[in-house]
Amino acid sequence: METTCTGCRFLDLPQSRSGLKIVFSPLPQPLIALDRSEVQRQLSRADEAIRAELGFGLRANQFQVSEKLLTRTITELATGEGKTVAAVPAISLLARHSDGVLVCTANDYLAQRDANLLSPVFQRLGLSCGVVAAGVSGDDRRAAYRCDITYGTIREFGFDYLRDCLTQRQQPATDLLQRPPQTLLVDEADSLLIDEATSPLIISGSQAGAGPATEAAYRWAADASPAFEADRDFCVMPDSGLVALTAAGRARVYRQAMPPAMNPLAMTDVLHAIERAIYVNVHFHRDKHYLVRDGKIVIVDEYTGRTADGRSWSGGVQQAIEAREQLSLTNETRPIAQVTVQDFVQRFPKLSGMTGTAIESRREFQTVYGLQVAQVASHSPSQRQTLPEIVCRNQTEKWDAVADETQQMLRAGRAVLIGTRTVEQSQRLADRLRRDGIESEVLNATNPEREAEIIAAAGQSGRVTVATNMAGRGTDIRLADSVRDAGGLHVIGTELHSAARIDRQLAGRSGRCGDPGSYRHFMAADDEILKSAFGAARAAAIADPQASAKLGAHLFRKAQKLVQARGVEDRSALAARNQHLATMYRSLGLDPVLDRFAANSPELENA
Repeated sequence: METTCTGCRFLDLPQSRSGLKIVFSPLPQPLIALDRSEVQRQLSRADEAIRAELGFGLRANQFQVSEKLLTRTITELATGEGKTVAAVPAISLLARHSDGVLVCTANDYLAQRDANLLSPVFQRLGLSCGVVAAGVSGDDRRAAYRCDITYGTIREFGFDYLRDCLTQRQQPATDLLQRPPQTLLVDEADSLLIDEATSPLIISGSQAGAGPATEAAYRWAADASPAFEADRDFCVMPDSGLVALTAAGRARVYRQAMPPAMNPLAMTDVLHAIERAIYVNVHFHRDKHYLVRDGKIVIVDEYTGRTADGRSWSGGVQQAIEAREQLSLTNETRPIAQVTVQDFVQRFPKLSGMTGTAIESRREFQTVYGLQVAQVASHSPSQRQTLPEIVCRNQTEKWDAVADETQQMLRAGRAVLIGTRTVEQSQRLADRLRRDGIESEVLNATNPEREAEIIAAAGQSGRVTVATNMAGRGTDIRLADSVRDAGGLHVIGTELHSAARIDRQLAGRSGRCGDPGSYRHFMAADDEILKSAFGAARAAAIADPQASAKLGAHLFRKAQKLVQARGVEDRSALAARNQHLATMYRSLGLDPVLDRFAANSPELENA
């Protein structure tokens, strides 16, 4: 069997047992100097190893993915087409031509899963494979980084780099965790290189605990701040989101009764405390941005839906939230090392990646990272039906409509996956479904230990799964035969995300690998996307019952495009700012990783 494609050049490779010959197009910007005979040998060996260990061989489009991963390219292959295994030939070839390949994916669960799945394949190819995840000890981390191939997340890799920077400054002769950067292959590249690009990775040292006056100010401000009204008492800066008191707001503070413990504080400290408390009230919400678990604040990652254990916010935001939740206040922290995802990734001379949703961000990949974007066709045409979007007047009407559609699908013998944006929404929807006698499994940041169990059963007849973004990437829901015969998995989106790519990832849980399936999105006039795009005042006008009755889905898509465009601008500005700061620090003889001054806005830290 010979497979060809338009514009490709043929490499005369030995046939694998499947009879497949592999066709390559020219390789622009190669990561390694390729020897044709070695490429032939390695790709054929990889196919044989996959067949021996996993029981199947690679398809033509999967070989095309591996080809493109050998260049500075982000490759888009539709969800369910087997990107994880498709990368094996490229990873094995890169590992033989560099001092270690780091393969990063969206979360620890996927890193562990992929490493466990593929380790036997790599071992058959004579390559060692390790994994770095939360909870792995220093010695085990060092051993994992000494493997030919190391799986992990961008955060684990980035924080280990920062730890090495600190170690090297304090003890230059110490054996570091990581080897010098060479090759980085990024799975779920749009999530890691685009969505998380603005999140700095920070290691902080603890400062002295808050004194009685400071703690009293945090708690007083948490109690007093809800009474302050937007526009009258404070304004929110449109660019930074920071809060500033108006003259009326300052006068309101002066009239407030304060506990005697605050007497040592200057009035500027008091004003700052109330502004910080208002900032927290505006921007940080329980069961959306964080959970309260065992008396502690646990941050929830907006894009993955997972908890960021061991991380905290800086700038007093963490303590302001703790005061609002009536928890013990942790010590404030001082950043001692930090790097952005953008800067960390650009340290690697050999960089490529893959995802199911890249084409929307092709310009950003090119301008920020110098990466091309290429699409590879699916092996089987998608059988997914995209049903017309439904616009509702408010959240209550939307949840009712979602419950009705879920009931219809269950009667037809289908399985249903419902995506929500926050932990709170997932729990609220599960309660609403229960009112109609519909039992569901909820997957969110509160029960990550059940992820594999819940996903394994999500394709069974009569099963309803309500999930945050945890189920949006890397999740393969296998269908029962009866569900496949009834029309497959039905996926419901309940709110547009800040990027259309994330919605497309959710839709991609159905109709995988030629299976039938369907997808529908429900929207409401009081959805968050309208507030993010148009501001609270205009969003409120849109949500007016008379106006919302005439709303069309096009307005929501317009709002999403505005939010997306704003995100691109913010990330581009961040890249330019970081380059400028790095140049400035170096000109002063400072290290931009270890000597960076604390930022004005709250950032995520690894304490």
